[in-house]
Amino acid sequence: LKIGDEQMGSRKERLELIRKIQEHRGSKVLVYFTGDRRPFPSQIAEDAVLPLYKHLLALEQAEPKTERTDLFLYTRGGDVSVPWRIMTMIREFCSEFSILIPYKAHSAGTMIALGADRIVMGKKAELSPIDPTLVKAVIGEATVPPPEISVEDVSSYISFMRERANITDQSALAQVVSQLASNLTPLTLGSVNRQYSHIRLVARK
Repeated sequence: LKIGDEQMGSRKERLELIRKIQEHRGSKVLVYFTGDRRPFPSQIAEDAVLPLYKHLLALEQAEPKTERTDLFLYTRGGDVSVPWRIMTMIREFCSEFSILIPYKAHSAGTMIALGADRIVMGKKAELSPIDPTLVKAVIGEATVPPPEISVEDVSSYISFMRERANITDQSALAQVVSQLASNLTPLTLGSVNRQYSHIRLVARK
């Protein structure tokens, strides 16, 4: 964000906007912004937890009696194991927590939003299904990066075969699972099941 004087000027504008939001809402505002520039968009990840914690400590030292905290969030998603850690951490520092969504808060961002007391959305704001992706496990040496797969796509495939194609016979379903296993390694299928259970547990809590 510090490339040239022009970018520094835009940073000052952003700080002024944050100050105005704080005054309008009577809160302290944290900003978590992940870019989506291709080919390497940034995502919600574990390395954000410590910086957020340091910001919360700084806010507490500046104003110990902070009761309201807002998280200004923009993200296309990321690691679904991180939202629970972010939410429980922020709640240690305030009694009322809101999330501000100007545009996109997808997947892991939606999980963070579900943990807030209030969700404040702009006219073009978006939440999304909680649909994590996994890297397909490869056994042996790989010459190309393993493809990513959607946890929900795997679940939807089985649901489609059972509900839409009316395959209810256990032996036929076993064949469907066998075909799936021929394209995905057992490790990947195990990870799919773990992520599938995890995102539902965290979303409910």
